[in-house]
Amino acid sequence: MAGKKCPKCNQFTFFVNGRNGECKKCGYKMQIPANEGKGGKGKKCLNCGKYTVFDNVCSNCGARYK
Repeated sequence: MAGKKCPKCNQFTFFVNGRNGECKKCGYKMQIPANEGKGGKGKKCLNCGKYTVFDNVCSNCGARYK
């Protein structure tokens, strides 16, 4: 299973878990801002109870909604 493209090594080995992203090849780590940096209050997550659901994914705990 391929991940997203890593900004450091340009390989498709960058995986995002909640708000944290890490490249499995080079070890590059970064924190993904909520709502892609646009700000604003998200929907309430049923799993963790925080208002951090943007685009059907909780940026705090990683829960996915359909």
